[in-house]
Amino acid sequence: MSEQRDGDPRDGGARTLADTQRFLAGAFAQFVPLTERDDLAGDIRAIVSGNDRLSPEQQAEIYREQFWLRHRDVLYDDYPGLCHLLGEAAFERFLPAYPRACPPASYPLRNLGNRLAAFADDY
Repeated sequence: MSEQRDGDPRDGGARTLADTQRFLAGAFAQFVPLTERDDLAGDIRAIVSGNDRLSPEQQAEIYREQFWLRHRDVLYDDYPGLCHLLGEAAFERFLPAYPRACPPASYPLRNLGNRLAAFADDY
């Protein structure tokens, strides 16, 4: 069964669940806060409702930030020796550099460090 798309949601058309999931996965994987991404604001507002305290962009930003905090925590947990070797301050600088250079190629977090050793050699 194929999904049908009835046009661009910014023009009042329907967005499929798969379209929404693809967009949000890409948005959450951004390194720049979504509140600073004017080019994504229309799509975010088409998906996220906002409330009296947070704009749609601010709500989506919570999830984007949690996405990267979870990646950081997994690398801390999986590579305590590297953290010890580099020192905590250097490891904190290393952590955002790694996914920028080697973005996750799959969703399971167990694969997150697959290219870490090669990246660390060149870091």
